[in-house]
Amino acid sequence: MRLTPPFIDGVLLALGSLPDACAIIDSPRCEMERAFTFDSLHDWGTHLAGHGPYARNRRVFANDWREGRQVTGTEDRLRETIVRVANRLPGRPILIERGLMSMFLHTDLPGIAASMSEELSNPLLVIDHSSPDDDWVDGWHSVQEAVLNHIVGPEGTADTVITNYCMHRQEGDEFGNLLEIHRLMNSLEIPDPAWPLAGQPLEGMQKVSQEATRISFGFGEPTREQCRKEGQQLDLTLPIGFEGTSAFLRTLANHYGCRDAAEAIIEEQHKRLGERIINHVTRTLTGRGAVVVGDPQRVHGLCGILRELGMDVPLVVLLRRPDAEIPGRERFEAAGTEILVFPDAQDVARRLASAAKTDCCHVVVGSGIFRDAARAAGLPMVETAMPFRLEHFTASTPWMGFEGMVVLADRLGNAVARGTYEAKPPM
Repeated sequence: MRLTPPFIDGVLLALGSLPDACAIIDSPRCEMERAFTFDSLHDWGTHLAGHGPYARNRRVFANDWREGRQVTGTEDRLRETIVRVANRLPGRPILIERGLMSMFLHTDLPGIAASMSEELSNPLLVIDHSSPDDDWVDGWHSVQEAVLNHIVGPEGTADTVITNYCMHRQEGDEFGNLLEIHRLMNSLEIPDPAWPLAGQPLEGMQKVSQEATRISFGFGEPTREQCRKEGQQLDLTLPIGFEGTSAFLRTLANHYGCRDAAEAIIEEQHKRLGERIINHVTRTLTGRGAVVVGDPQRVHGLCGILRELGMDVPLVVLLRRPDAEIPGRERFEAAGTEILVFPDAQDVARRLASAAKTDCCHVVVGSGIFRDAARAAGLPMVETAMPFRLEHFTASTPWMGFEGMVVLADRLGNAVARGTYEAKPPM
């Protein structure tokens, strides 16, 4: 039995994008198992649970409530843990998060942080968590809110901040996506924005003005109150595929008054992309089928780019709660795409095996959570969404933006071709 909810997964995911931060989770040690899983399967570079025989670079710590000395809370034990971590990692930002038992015991995390903030050189960021029913996206959002509370203020100078963009790991593909988005914005002469949870140290992060424009990518649930209560908000879709990237540029251009520049870039890229991906489209991808797995926002963009590459999408698997909003549901249904929302793993395995036998599916794209099921069905896997399964990148391999369309076409073409040739009988 795990005493920490999936909410903690989102906290760990966000912590992975804050290389100078650590976290104290007021719970038993089961969250350490999750941190180890994130390290070993998801991201080689974050070292949440530590690396090496003594784990001196460990960034996740537990406050074991079973040794608490108070009936109504675990305040004394948590204070001791904060002091211990602060002495071990002086000056490092500390995220403080409650587990379920801490929630039931009513441990006063905000009060503890407020009373200790003057004693320590470490910034203390309390992660808001008040419901036992939250999922991992809620955990990620709560960390973002805590970070925004830390960097947004009257002394901030940045006039633009990006919110609700989830970087899923500190490796070449995700950093490639970040660079591609920056490149697209710079092509319109938009200054680099402040970007929380994008792989940069929290203490080196640019401070943000309270009147700054929020550029929101809408990851997960609708933008939370902290992201919209000050300044103007500009809602963007992820720049995935040609149409998605073009819409991204046009929305920015309408806001910043550079429509002619955006249209010139789109026209130039249309010609350039056609020359670079035509071989994959005509020889390998057209008419092939793909199953897409992931969160609703990325799935929506991936379905769009796959259809632009000439592929069919017979099945979509959404890894969210059944009550989550599904962007573009009407487009999925109109295209004859079946949607599975938060399905059972065995059901997905059966669907993949059936799709492979009927030759309507040739590759699985997105989260690697069903990689074993895809392998059992004889289908290649192209990972582009969290959680990942042992597919890591050291080189910049974006799959967003115009450049990402070329990279993804290469990866899909190789995967489909490999599946085709491996299925041929030996000579």
